[in-house]
Amino acid sequence: MFQLLWAHFTLMVIAQVAVQSKFTRNLWVCLIGALLLRALMQRLRNQRIFAFMAALPGPTGLPFLGAIHRIVGINTTNACRYLKNLCKDYPRNFSIWMCGIPHVLTSDPEAISAILASSENTDKFSHHKCIKTEYPAIVSAQGDEWRNMRKLVNPTFCISNFKVFERNFQYRTNEFLNKLDKHATGEEFDIHLPVHLCTLDLVCDNMIGCEMDVQKNNLEYLSIAMSRAIEMMFERAFQPIFWPDFTYLLSGQQTSFRKTYNPGLDFVKLGIEQRMKARKEGVVATESEGEYISFKNNF
Repeated sequence: MFQLLWAHFTLMVIAQVAVQSKFTRNLWVCLIGALLLRALMQRLRNQRIFAFMAALPGPTGLPFLGAIHRIVGINTTNACRYLKNLCKDYPRNFSIWMCGIPHVLTSDPEAISAILASSENTDKFSHHKCIKTEYPAIVSAQGDEWRNMRKLVNPTFCISNFKVFERNFQYRTNEFLNKLDKHATGEEFDIHLPVHLCTLDLVCDNMIGCEMDVQKNNLEYLSIAMSRAIEMMFERAFQPIFWPDFTYLLSGQQTSFRKTYNPGLDFVKLGIEQRMKARKEGVVATESEGEYISFKNNF
């Protein structure tokens, strides 16, 4: 996407120079002819792609620009609503051109399942490069790295495992409900924070196998830091000027992101390190009995 924006920026500069320098009519004809010839060659080389895109419904695009005008004004607050409206206008599968680059969007569960199950379709689209961290993570990993991480965490989400951790789910849910008692006044409040803290407790207990007591210790800073880090990722995704790592670093945004991201990273590292230490010492968490290795004194 950055290369496309750079190309269009170059064309704009050429057009501006042409106006200032009063290019002759012949030079303008050559420039337009070159663009048309390039578009024709691309179409001939990619006939199958063009035929496939034409077979799918989708918004009408402009020459060279495609449907880029349809995404003007999209930001972090209305992106989901925009995609929802597109899926409503074009159910299941539809195509959309963006500056000469073909995109296919789908809400078809069967298509999504086939893509996720494929051993070949593991690379995320180019726009995803700005949603990344400095450390390996399943949300930002690509290719084989993503496949290996997914295989590692897949068993965790097996429904049969929920029965093993039933007592723990009940315990953490009761903690969550007790924290909500203070809000039983009829006034509105943001439920995201208590839900997130409860989720962190469940992840630590059931995935890492150690008791962090996030809710009991009221570690709100973790939720705030993680939520802000995710917001910064998506803010970068909707600001093309920050897509290149160089401009993101130069602006100071990368330093700010590190400060925001590191508390959550340190928390996860601590849990994993303590769990590995306990295993070396022969201490094994018996999940089936609802017992966990407690590291709450570290906070």
